[in-house]
Amino acid sequence: MPPLQPPSKVLVTGGNGFIGAWVIHALLAEGYSVRAVVRSAAKAQPLQEHYSTLDEDERVRKAGGDGRLEFAYVEDFVKDGAFDEVVQGVEGICHLASPVMIGNGPADDFIIPAVNGTLNLLRAASLPTSTIKCFIFTSSTASVSRPLSPPSPSSPDFSSFETTVFDESDWSQDVELLKEYKEKGEEEEKIPFMVKYRASKTLAERAAWEWVKEKGEGLGWDLVVMNPPFVFGPPLIRSLSIGASVDWWFKNVVKGDANDKPDVLNYKGAFSYVDVRDYAEANVRGLQRAEAGGGRIIIAAGALSWQKAIDITNSIAPTLAPLKTPLTKGVEGLVLEPLAMRYNSEKSKRVLGLEYGTYEDSVRGMVSELSARGY
Repeated sequence: MPPLQPPSKVLVTGGNGFIGAWVIHALLAEGYSVRAVVRSAAKAQPLQEHYSTLDEDERVRKAGGDGRLEFAYVEDFVKDGAFDEVVQGVEGICHLASPVMIGNGPADDFIIPAVNGTLNLLRAASLPTSTIKCFIFTSSTASVSRPLSPPSPSSPDFSSFETTVFDESDWSQDVELLKEYKEKGEEEEKIPFMVKYRASKTLAERAAWEWVKEKGEGLGWDLVVMNPPFVFGPPLIRSLSIGASVDWWFKNVVKGDANDKPDVLNYKGAFSYVDVRDYAEANVRGLQRAEAGGGRIIIAAGALSWQKAIDITNSIAPTLAPLKTPLTKGVEGLVLEPLAMRYNSEKSKRVLGLEYGTYEDSVRGMVSELSARGY
């Protein structure tokens, strides 16, 4: 694919989300124009205010007033033709929007919005009037990692994952696991949330690749799939939510009660992560690097056990902004297991030239913003 350089216009779905706000910021800072897709004018207001007066970066301040930031409204991503008009006149797409599930509903409530929303946007990008040159789709490492043993309803949780390093050639087996649950007649609400979530991510990504393959070389643009793990870091816009991932980090690392009560197994558990600012930069470079086209790229900075994350956070606590919530110690001296669910991010460094920030940098940014919000 040809590189897409500023001042090209880029469509960003999920523009008012935790990741979307930072991707917009990174694009504007690089000199691109942005069309942010949100569900309503009310959802756009925090971004409009931020980019009219508030942003500290001179490169992006008042972007809303100089015509480089505009908004498009799509209330229902699953509706046929939902994106047909909003893609007109843009040259790049960063598809970040993903259904947010509250509660453990039926699997189709996870899968249908993820798959159909993605296919709707792909179809719109391939219309005869389309000027698209690059399409970046945010998937997840949830579609990459796989269980140690063959899928089984008896061991669907994170403790069963291989202690190995996954790369872009790996695929999740949660689709098969979900199928096995259903064949056994398991009630929908009893199928683990993460099995349905991970299956939805896998099916959405597979659907995207299959759709592109069917279109062949005549498509005229390349698909780039980025697979991040746990994305955290400082929320950019104070009037927006801190994001589910930052909230989860706060509950695990600061409060130590993500499941409403401390649990040694929680502290032994591990997570892979990337700072939201690095992930935003990855999206920009995905547009600019021709060699990124046509493949998956894992965007991951590292991996830690929750206890190690707590220990590091405590070690730099004197340098952090004060929080109202006391910082947990977890279980001091806990003997930790080998880290599971680690990811090889060498391709992101080689192809995109990414240099990842440290966990400590992410913590300082998160705590500074959480402190300002009264946490």
